[in-house]
Amino acid sequence: MLQLEFINNKGLTMNALYNDYMTITGIDSLHGVDIEMSSSTSPYFDGDQVDHMRVNPRTIVLTYHLHTPIKESLNYINSIAKSKQKAKLVETRADGTKISIEGIVTVTPYTRISNAVAIQIQLYCSEPYWRDLESIIEDISTVINLHYFPFEDETALQNLDGGLAFPESGVPFGEIDSNATKVFYNNGDDAVGMIIEIIAMQKISNPRISKVGTDDNEFIGVNLTMDAGDWIRINTNKGEKSVINANGELFDEVVYSGNDWLQLDTGYNELTISAKDENGNPTTSGLYFTVRYKQKWQ
Repeated sequence: MLQLEFINNKGLTMNALYNDYMTITGIDSLHGVDIEMSSSTSPYFDGDQVDHMRVNPRTIVLTYHLHTPIKESLNYINSIAKSKQKAKLVETRADGTKISIEGIVTVTPYTRISNAVAIQIQLYCSEPYWRDLESIIEDISTVINLHYFPFEDETALQNLDGGLAFPESGVPFGEIDSNATKVFYNNGDDAVGMIIEIIAMQKISNPRISKVGTDDNEFIGVNLTMDAGDWIRINTNKGEKSVINANGELFDEVVYSGNDWLQLDTGYNELTISAKDENGNPTTSGLYFTVRYKQKWQ
């Protein structure tokens, strides 16, 4: 069963399908996309060649029948849905996962001269895709568990009074497995941007994330030097592109392939991290990163 919530820019939430004040009678453009294509023709070939495709903005229309007393129902709607303000819809799927879409609200003009009042709430979504409500977070490196208790000998194992034997240098509880390459799976309906966080474990420069196995060698990198413990965040989402460090400083020395910052295509994506060490030699060690993204849905 479809579950749909309307959440305004103040965080106030209403059940968008049914509540004490209204019942939904129609939903338009909730899913699916409107594609605009441009093409060119040649006098020597049949058909045409598609040169460009884009997905047009989406306007979701929710139509409601108001319950009596009408004045109370209108007051309730007007307290939640206000024209010109931002809001979002959150849909809960059958498996419990949630997706959301954001837009600008329009409450269409209405007349309250009878008890048969119908009202429409429109949500204009310039970003026409639904997104996962929660980000998918992936670590490019993992921690190997080294947590164990060594005993001095079999006698100590049988008799705990013999105590535990630890080397003077101490016992590590874990270490970073610097796996420089990892596969990410985008199960959504379109390519998505990412938030990439890079942490240096030693002095490195010019960190770069590359997509393996692509014809145009897609990558994104930043021309800077990082000391051990330094951290940067690269946001490749459209409309949000930035590179920032832990102190809030922005960097504009970004290098990338093609016409856009690195995106996760639908399906499998193999990403690898690299940089230069203190001597200027290429390296895939001494740095660590995580990837966070939200899948898109039609």
